[in-house]
Amino acid sequence: MFSRIQWKDKKGMKELVTKCLMENNTNFIRLLVDSGFPLHDYVDDSLLAKLYKADFDSNDPRVQIFKNYVFTLTK
Repeated sequence: MFSRIQWKDKKGMKELVTKCLMENNTNFIRLLVDSGFPLHDYVDDSLLAKLYKADFDSNDPRVQIFKNYVFTLTK
C-alpha cells in the first residue's frame, strides 16, 4: 500500500505518530510500521518520557495494578 513512499521529512508525521501513540492507536501504528515507516527515527527520549508519564497518569486499571505492585516493592 505505502511501499513507494519516502517517509523521511514528511510534514506532520512526527505530530501524527505522537498523537497515535498518545491515543494508543496501535492498529494505525502497526499499519505504518508494516508499510515500512521507520518508527525508530521518530521516537526519542522525550517522546518516550511523555508516553510513560501519560500512561502512568491515566485512569487505566492496568496502571493501577502496576502502581500497586511498585508500592509493595518500595515498602
